[in-house]
Amino acid sequence: MRSTKLMLPCWDIYALKLLKVLRRGWNNQFKKEKDLLILFVPVLNLVWLNLIKVVKMLPLDRPIGMLQNVREKLCRDIETHAASVRSTKLTEIIAKYEKQIADALSGPVEALFEAGELDAWASIRKLLKRETEVAVSEFSTAVASFELDKPTIDTMVQNLREYGRKVVEKNAREEAGKVLIRMKDRFTMIFNHDNDSMPRVWTGKEDIRAITKDARSASLKILSTLAAIRLDEKSDNIENVLFSSLSDGTVSVPSSKDRSIGASSDSLASSTWKEVSPKATLLTPVQCKSLWRQFTAETEYSVTQAISAQEAHKQS
Repeated sequence: MRSTKLMLPCWDIYALKLLKVLRRGWNNQFKKEKDLLILFVPVLNLVWLNLIKVVKMLPLDRPIGMLQNVREKLCRDIETHAASVRSTKLTEIIAKYEKQIADALSGPVEALFEAGELDAWASIRKLLKRETEVAVSEFSTAVASFELDKPTIDTMVQNLREYGRKVVEKNAREEAGKVLIRMKDRFTMIFNHDNDSMPRVWTGKEDIRAITKDARSASLKILSTLAAIRLDEKSDNIENVLFSSLSDGTVSVPSSKDRSIGASSDSLASSTWKEVSPKATLLTPVQCKSLWRQFTAETEYSVTQAISAQEAHKQS
């Protein structure tokens, strides 16, 4: 029987051929990620040299078949590792741009809700579109080197857009939970400060009734804004219903609004809004009615104090 040592040159040839095959496969997997290639090739060489030592110890009738099996297994391992690395890097990139979207939206959205302007949701929609498009553009550039197919990229981009919507919806729900605080803060700011943002001094010349209407009207706008999520530009009558049902002379009904809705509070005796899905509802009509009662009760003291201050000033 021939000595195993006589086969050593043959094994060296097989080793070189197999290493070339492995390197070619590795290059195909990581041709866009050469930094990883530089990192892992030395490890692959070390593993291969140890495998050659083991295979040389096998009986002479097995080495060639075993060598083929080893090559196939290592190729599979390379493919598995490549997929794992790619998946990890993609996850990191997605997380990066999700954070970018969240950071760009959270603060401004909160500020818009707090301001309680009539066009708050229109401003939020513009903000969402702008920041999402910026993130999507940068994300698309970042993943271009991964050579993903178009359906996969489209799905990832759509997921980013949906993530932006979820950030806004989450902020809206959080703000809806603080709506009473926002309403009272708004009332206090307007009631206690003039148009120049200077503190009011109740001298007897001020029209407390008109000031109260303006302050409560601004607070009611906040309640209207936070009653539902409006990211799809669908019209609703929430503001009309609230102003018509809760005005009763204590708030100013916007002249541009349809007053055909009765002033009866029965309009709020419901758990749903017309033309608003339950999923988009933040505060139901019944909840709005209850919140308004609590709000008026808790702000009435400020009005009473102002009236008392006026009377005291007149008598002085």
